[in-house]
Amino acid sequence: MAQGLALCMVVPLLGFSLAAQQSPAPVLPADVPKDADVRVMLIDETPSGQDAVWTTPDGTLHELFQFNDRGRGPKIYTTYRLDAKQLIAAEDSKGVDYMKAPVEEHFSITSGQAVWKNQAEDKTLANAGGKFYANCWPAHCWRTAGNWQSSRRVR
Repeated sequence: MAQGLALCMVVPLLGFSLAAQQSPAPVLPADVPKDADVRVMLIDETPSGQDAVWTTPDGTLHELFQFNDRGRGPKIYTTYRLDAKQLIAAEDSKGVDYMKAPVEEHFSITSGQAVWKNQAEDKTLANAGGKFYANCWPAHCWRTAGNWQSSRRVR
């Protein structure tokens, strides 16, 4: 009887150990500055990814969003340039999506003309001032709270 009880206790501990090893947070790349604002993503209460945001001296906003879900998960670098009203004037994203397929997207608005290109679209729109642009593969699709990226666009 004592042997059966011990076996029952070892199996759940072994299962917990394997589950914890399946989704470790990816290492934050060395090109992310030490003073970046880093938010940790949790999957089942386990740190599984990061969303790091920082600004370079030229005023460009940078974001790295990545997470690991059993070997899957995106890793996307995005840069944003803001206009005088602090609205996004240009966005460039590059990386891999959840299934590790390449992701590349570009958006800019100059003199009221918006231009964007991604895996699904290659468009230009005149008189685009006041319009809303939602990127094709936004990192924030995977965020469950604090969707700052979209809210920043509509200010």
